[in-house]
Amino acid sequence: MAFRNIGRNKRRTALSAIAISIAVMIVLVMRGYIGGTVDSMFDSLTRIEAGHIKITHPEYNRKADMMPLEYMVNGFDGGSYKQLIPVLESVQGIKIIAPRIKLGVLLSFGGKSQSAMGMGVDPKTEGAITSFDRIMVDGNYLGANENARSMIIGDGLAGKLRIKPGDKLTIVARTANDSLRGMTFNVSGIFRYGISVLDGKLFYIPIGAAARLLEMGDGVSELILMVDKPENAEKIAGEVKEKLGKRGGSNPPQYDVIPWQKQEGYLSMIKSAMPIYNAVYLGLLILASTVIINTTMMVIFERTREIGTIGALGMTGGQIVLLFTTEATIVSAIGSFMGMVVGGGLDLLLSIMGINVLALTGGSKVLPMDVIYPRFGLSLLFWSFIFGIVVASAFAYIPARRAARVEPAEALRSI
Repeated sequence: MAFRNIGRNKRRTALSAIAISIAVMIVLVMRGYIGGTVDSMFDSLTRIEAGHIKITHPEYNRKADMMPLEYMVNGFDGGSYKQLIPVLESVQGIKIIAPRIKLGVLLSFGGKSQSAMGMGVDPKTEGAITSFDRIMVDGNYLGANENARSMIIGDGLAGKLRIKPGDKLTIVARTANDSLRGMTFNVSGIFRYGISVLDGKLFYIPIGAAARLLEMGDGVSELILMVDKPENAEKIAGEVKEKLGKRGGSNPPQYDVIPWQKQEGYLSMIKSAMPIYNAVYLGLLILASTVIINTTMMVIFERTREIGTIGALGMTGGQIVLLFTTEATIVSAIGSFMGMVVGGGLDLLLSIMGINVLALTGGSKVLPMDVIYPRFGLSLLFWSFIFGIVVASAFAYIPARRAARVEPAEALRSI
């Protein structure tokens, strides 16, 4: 009977299903956008800047904006930072250990000078953190030799200096011994993160060449740890600190071991913004639920005369409630499926193409990245589909139960 009733008034069924599908589609797309915003921010910041866990000299962290070269991460006896790597590899959950040297420099090319921020990196481990083959727009990534005088440079910075792969430029920097030193590097490639603030000032050089330029010996500015489950970063950081302390003996060197949850800057902003994002999503759910509830209740109250008729023919109140709830469930399933397909398709497309935030804001910088890739996944599709069915079915029960209690004679007089 429920299936016959749905087919009997095709226009009403179609309008109800469309209203539900629009609500489900909005919920799905906006949830994907909000989730994608958080994911894009977290992924970019942890890969490029913060890591899941950061190991630094205690004083370095306090003066990080100045990138002080004198506060280095060394080994247990003042030797190479590489002494720490076997200890870190013994901690379960750590996937990548990446040494980095941060340096503020002056770049000189063709009579032009430009301030910039550089990173000395191990080409192999850094390549495991960031898929540079995907972001290289010209030339090639750094070679395996960590002592090579090669570099890759952001496309915005390359544009300011009018540099192309194959050109040579000079890096002038203050060394750890507080003297000025210059070194010439060959530009092997140009990359684009899609984050204008980084693409306009960032470059990478091999870590050995950076250490020679800055006279840092075997020390590095920081060790970046990437873990298999970011939510476990605090626990793993505690284990790392304990193992480093034990390995150092009676007078261990001091290290700050900082999980991403306790780092300052944009990562702390993400944590503080999560309640806001959740409130926005809750508001969308309420708005979408209102659309579904109003549509469902309107349809049932319009059929009060029909309820009176089938009640007069002997159908009990419980059967009437079950009938109309079943109808609402079927219609909501159709509408939710439509919304899931359309919204999921749009979400998938945007997750591939991305959303240009700068274009939407007229060039205003409101997020650390220029492009957001919405979150897409089967769980998001499933829960959006269930949302439409549950809300429509639950709120169909209330007016159906109320209408079923009306006496048939009184219901038949309703307009």
